[in-house]
Amino acid sequence: PYFAGTSAVSISGDHLYLSALDGFHVIDISDPAAPGDIGLVAGHYGADHMIGQDDLVYSAHQRGLRIYDVSDPSNPMLLTNSLEGEEVFDVALGDHLAVVTLGDDGLQVLDVGNPSKPSVAGSVETPGTTEVIAAYEDVVYRVKDTGLQVFRVTSSGRPVELRSVDLGLRPGSIAVVEGEFLYLSVSGRQGVAIVSLASPRHERAQS
Repeated sequence: PYFAGTSAVSISGDHLYLSALDGFHVIDISDPAAPGDIGLVAGHYGADHMIGQDDLVYSAHQRGLRIYDVSDPSNPMLLTNSLEGEEVFDVALGDHLAVVTLGDDGLQVLDVGNPSKPSVAGSVETPGTTEVIAAYEDVVYRVKDTGLQVFRVTSSGRPVELRSVDLGLRPGSIAVVEGEFLYLSVSGRQGVAIVSLASPRHERAQS
């Protein structure tokens, strides 16, 4: 299938979630050779980043953090639009928490134990514009200039900086894989950098 204006995608299990000009789509990819467009929330376009977990999809959007219920893939529904009116650049998921980036306003941590009613648990100001983050358990990684900032989210929901890692390159995007490695695209068509994590709290930067 062709979807005009695709701005974000995420995969969870046998489904791909996609933001296009006509709305939020659910695509059945159980047969990769014959993907099927099985669900749509019309008019919900313009997501910057999305992430699926269990029966929910979290969508970072210019107008807030949208959370969709996809337990019935053929009938996806918007549960809530948290932080309505805020421009959310990215979202990452930890233990019952969603961490979002608010550009120049830093990081904000939401308790999503009840995903239909997220509540703000904590926040931290960060220098410069934050657009890309990732999380593993209670640790958050933020792309910063030529490296990373690493935060631990306390039990109260407050992010506390653990350290900064200068990678000597300018990362573009980031993902955590099994909590062992960070894979970063490098700006300027310089490929991919891999950061090895000896422990989520004790990082070793490698390229």
